[in-house]
Amino acid sequence: MSNESRFSYSLIDLEGVKVIDVCRYCDDTTTPKATWYVSSDRLKVNDYKILMDSGWRRHGNQCYKTLGHMTCCPPYTIRCDAENFRISKAQKKALNIVATFLKRGERPTDVVCERNASIISILRQTDDSYECKPSAYSVQCGRTTEDASQLEKPLVSCSSEDSGIYLDDNGIKIIGRSGSSKRKRWQALQERMVRKAEQFGVPYEEILQQYLERRKRRLAKNKPREIEEYLELEKSKQNVAHTLDIRLCRCAPESEEFKASYELEYELYYKYQVMVHKANPLSAKREDFNEFLVESSLMNDHDEKAEAAGAPQFGSYHQQYWLDGKQLIAVGVIDIVPGCLSSVYFFYDPEYSFLHLGTYSALRWVLIYHHKGLHTHQIN
Repeated sequence: MSNESRFSYSLIDLEGVKVIDVCRYCDDTTTPKATWYVSSDRLKVNDYKILMDSGWRRHGNQCYKTLGHMTCCPPYTIRCDAENFRISKAQKKALNIVATFLKRGERPTDVVCERNASIISILRQTDDSYECKPSAYSVQCGRTTEDASQLEKPLVSCSSEDSGIYLDDNGIKIIGRSGSSKRKRWQALQERMVRKAEQFGVPYEEILQQYLERRKRRLAKNKPREIEEYLELEKSKQNVAHTLDIRLCRCAPESEEFKASYELEYELYYKYQVMVHKANPLSAKREDFNEFLVESSLMNDHDEKAEAAGAPQFGSYHQQYWLDGKQLIAVGVIDIVPGCLSSVYFFYDPEYSFLHLGTYSALRWVLIYHHKGLHTHQIN
């Protein structure tokens, strides 16, 4: 029986409220910053989940909760519902950058071009962000020609989820800003369909229905890929410029794999603190690295079913990102507890900032729970 499984309860010491004068985020000195602290030599993962749901966070062998009304920079809990997660355009772009780099070794060519592309993406997203429901920006568009206005039969009742077009018995509605390019395109399309109906002597509704059916088939064919499909592109290790290996190492208790890579991790942490956060080189101490990111009081009964299935046990881990199997370029410090994966910290090699590794790692964390059955074991 392991030392962890001998204990059926957590042991927590209440340290109380600590007040500091300088904010660690904005360096403000005008407002006192108050934080509750508790320390623990052993903390069951179920108990830590309860603390997390109440706003507490783990920091080494301590848990803390900032008093929002007594600080200049109150923290807010960020939660991601992995089962209902939908990847965004910016996240797709980040994954494509990684995939392109791994496959062909290509990097983004110009920061200015990348910024311009981001602006264009935002503008396009703004123009196309319509909802198929009435809103403050709803514009009801009547039929655009005299012939269309003379139609006596009501239009068929149908809707297109992603089109920004809403059809009901009262007519055609375009959900969007007045004068938008999408509304104008739809008006022009209406005119063409009316002319086509006149030319072939068929009802306008039939032409419209045919268009919507074709569009539905086209949307189904071009259905957006899920996060798994994007990350699936990286698995091939043949005829590629680089490979990216992701290793999950237990840090408390320290696994042999973690011990072997400890020095590389600390060097990467030091480089990240100095170059990204502009920290004083003397402040990025090994002791702080150990206390903050290595030590952990999380404990859990060993789950043989999880081990047999190849799933990780609950506890604290370092998720390492290895380029070509030999260069450590990023590390994510995570806690795997019942029902969620909690991110403690993330640091990376600044030379590979163009890969958007923060976004990439977050998507990898989502994927752990997005895969049904990958991590489903429970504590009896």
